[in-house]
Amino acid sequence: MELGLIFVGFLVGGLIGASGMGGGSLLAPLLIGVVGVGPLQAVSTDFVFSAATKALGGWRHWRLGGVEWPLVLRLLCASGPGVVAGVALLHWLGRGNRALTDGFVMHTLGVALICAAAATVWQALRPAQRPVLAAGGEPRWALLLPAGFVLGLLVGVTSVGSGSLFLVLLTASSPLPLRRAVGTDVAHAALLTGIGAVAHLSAGAVDLRLSLNLIAGSLPGVWLGSSLPARLPRRALSGVVASVLAVSGLRFL
Repeated sequence: MELGLIFVGFLVGGLIGASGMGGGSLLAPLLIGVVGVGPLQAVSTDFVFSAATKALGGWRHWRLGGVEWPLVLRLLCASGPGVVAGVALLHWLGRGNRALTDGFVMHTLGVALICAAAATVWQALRPAQRPVLAAGGEPRWALLLPAGFVLGLLVGVTSVGSGSLFLVLLTASSPLPLRRAVGTDVAHAALLTGIGAVAHLSAGAVDLRLSLNLIAGSLPGVWLGSSLPARLPRRALSGVVASVLAVSGLRFL
């Protein structure tokens, strides 16, 4: 076990449990920029990490009554094929010019991180209980499902957005209150990243040593964080996270 990686896992796991954001958005840049892992391997390893931590977070939110399962499963019908398509594209490119593939992943990751930063700021500033596009107590499926596939594709390529971007999509297109939207988002992200993790493991691109160290730290972090979403200073936390994401995104671009 490596204490530095365990501590990183604890911090990222706490963010995942508390807010539904911060998994791939923070971990993939850390693996690339600090640990020195290659882009393709970082994305693949991050999927295994996120699947484990968000599974625990989703279970905790479910036990607290915060998951809308029919919405999770219906959204997964669109996002699941998207993430599989993204993983397939990533590994198809990886069989060619590796430098070109790494450049593609880095630039796509940069765009995804900037989108995640914008999504984080938007989510922090908008009124917590007022749905933007939903009406009549029903989700806007005409927006939710196509957007779910596109975001799933982006997640498959970068591992970024299974929490932050889908949380914005859920709050924009369904009338869920914020706490229930967070729980639904974490449960959906657990299933989505699980699909991506299986795909990456099948391709043999996962660094299990990295994943196990990160997971060892993240499980207690996500357990604690999923119990405290209402107590955290969300705007201050979101500002810090958004700044880190934007700087990382610009660096990769």
